[in-house]
Amino acid sequence: MPSPARSSRTYSRLGPAGLVAALALVASGPFTPRPAAAQTPVAVPPDAPARYHPLPSVRAQAEEMQGWVEARVERVLPALMAEYDVDMWILSMREYGEDPVFWSIISPTTFAARRRSIYIFTRQDDGSVERLALGGSSQGGLFEIYRSARPAPTGEQAELWGNEQWRLLNEVVSDRDPGNIVLNIDDTWAFADGLASGEREALEEALGEKY
Repeated sequence: MPSPARSSRTYSRLGPAGLVAALALVASGPFTPRPAAAQTPVAVPPDAPARYHPLPSVRAQAEEMQGWVEARVERVLPALMAEYDVDMWILSMREYGEDPVFWSIISPTTFAARRRSIYIFTRQDDGSVERLALGGSSQGGLFEIYRSARPAPTGEQAELWGNEQWRLLNEVVSDRDPGNIVLNIDDTWAFADGLASGEREALEEALGEKY
């Protein structure tokens, strides 16, 4: 399917842009792996003592993985959105029903989506991508999060939830007025087909006929 035209005012199914983005975000890291050097087979005596190769601490592993995620959203994603002329990419999912791409754009310390998590990626004129989260956390500072106007029992702002999220989504999209919107819907690639039918219906209702 061709990438969506900028003059379009309707959202697009996930074409090559979303497919490549989904696969690249899942698989790519900030570094290009080097091929392993060939090794001569060595026979290990059955009574040889076990050798242990210590791994970095879990905290150190999380820090390195966070760097991979940062590289994906700051380097890989902007290039893909520019290549396929995508103005806006929206991911919407509920807790324990996450989009496959979710696991490649979140902090390694995140367990699951928070109730409902909506992520909005908008391409800017300078080539960068604005990253907003309507619900959930900032994923280690990778997203600008929006909170509810309602106070929480602790005195802080409460999380966005329910119709409040959809109303805010409409405001955000209308304010940026993208020429096209890409959603994760695909009948071939599983990684590119993460938008649940219920989420799609709610998203369509929230955006209205204009988009």
